[in-house]
Amino acid sequence: MGMGKTFQATVLACIFVLADPSFIVHIVCPAALMDQWQAELQHVFGAVPPAVKILSMDSKEKPCASGLLILDEIHLIKNKRSKRYNRFLDWPCSLRLGLTGTPIQNDLVEFLAIVALLRPGQEIPAVNLTVVRDAREPGATLEKIGEAEKQLSSLQAFTCDFMLQREMDSHALPRKTTHLVFLPLPERVRVQYQKTLDEASSATARKSASIETLENLNKVLYSMTNGNPKFDYVKTWLRACEGKCVICSSRLDVLEALTKLLVELDVDFAYFTGTQKDREEHLKAFANLPSVKVLLLSKGCGAAGLNLTSASHMLLMEPAWNPSQDAQAQARVWRLGQKRPCFITRLIFAGCLEEKILQRQTYKRGLWKQELETADVEQRQLRDIWFFKPETSCATWESLSNKEGVYAEMHGMTWQGVQLASYFHVLVIDGSTMTCSNANCHLRASKKNIYLYRGSGKFASNCPIPAAAAAKAAAAKAAAARA
Repeated sequence: MGMGKTFQATVLACIFVLADPSFIVHIVCPAALMDQWQAELQHVFGAVPPAVKILSMDSKEKPCASGLLILDEIHLIKNKRSKRYNRFLDWPCSLRLGLTGTPIQNDLVEFLAIVALLRPGQEIPAVNLTVVRDAREPGATLEKIGEAEKQLSSLQAFTCDFMLQREMDSHALPRKTTHLVFLPLPERVRVQYQKTLDEASSATARKSASIETLENLNKVLYSMTNGNPKFDYVKTWLRACEGKCVICSSRLDVLEALTKLLVELDVDFAYFTGTQKDREEHLKAFANLPSVKVLLLSKGCGAAGLNLTSASHMLLMEPAWNPSQDAQAQARVWRLGQKRPCFITRLIFAGCLEEKILQRQTYKRGLWKQELETADVEQRQLRDIWFFKPETSCATWESLSNKEGVYAEMHGMTWQGVQLASYFHVLVIDGSTMTCSNANCHLRASKKNIYLYRGSGKFASNCPIPAAAAAKAAAAKAAAARA
């Protein structure tokens, strides 16, 4: 994810082809990345040599012998039962190279499938996946963790000979600030959400019914555009952003609603999804035209491989079940080549399914550390969709209030018993110095301090804090000092 994999693989292909012009290289990638590979090859070679062929993963071209087969975003070829997987497994080639920023995207089953694809015919050490999963659970005993480590040690020894892993060096990149923005459900949506849960409650034991309920709940959350806090927040966010910005969603209906909103706001924008034919022209317009400030990006086709360093702000409209999808999306702007500080804003509806999805992405033993969770909607995970706590301002904050470094905002909610005005933000800051995206100042906050600010960036005493809230804040501060 922004580590220069495309460039390194291109240089490798260059070494082989320049040494032997008859050496054939096949590059297989998602259709959305074919033009990017073309540009990289032209940059390295001057022109794409005939010996290098770029293919879409879904291409029906008949396999032919290769000297080197490069599988870009190999994590997308993970289902052993799929025709795509078996097509590349049987592809005649001397060398195979897989590229991915998320080799363990979901669980070890898919990772082992990738290993088998790259090392066909080799015996892979057996791993008890149940033992490994149990060790990842919150509260797992040291005995379970030790047993899982034994299971994984032989696999690690096997893969270390051919797997090269590089972590993103934060010192080589500009600062990244992530904002978690929790918003309340509108009353009409809250009523419909509860009704949908009640209608489905008799079918909780059936997996198919739960998956159907999951989709129905998502539809309810985005059933209204006017008065939807997320779309209202987009307007405020766009005014605060300096320079180009990217808005991501996995839902096409949300992207369509955002398109109408940007037209109403008279904002020039580009659009990138898996269905449009002119998406490359949209990418070029976003990168090169100063007037095009916003890119609407589908996570499904744009969360991997794209280089969007012309933008330094990103807004994620909803959390994804698969945490690596959100991580991939963020890596489009925060990557090698980025020169400016990056600001990632994630919108979450409070007290409902979206908070549970966010919590699944959170590693319980560390703060906001991505865990390797299975993205398959298993029965135990589907229980989460029945979570509904409409009275809470932020269940995630409540569960993590003793952690360090949490940075969150809550809009239009009740704080200290007082309903906040719409232009207020509540910053919950816990830890050392942090920076706000729309304020040119730093805050050093002690644990559990809460600051109110306006969009102008004036804090604390400079803000017109409601009298009752100010009094309660002073009382809380005095009580904390005595403690």
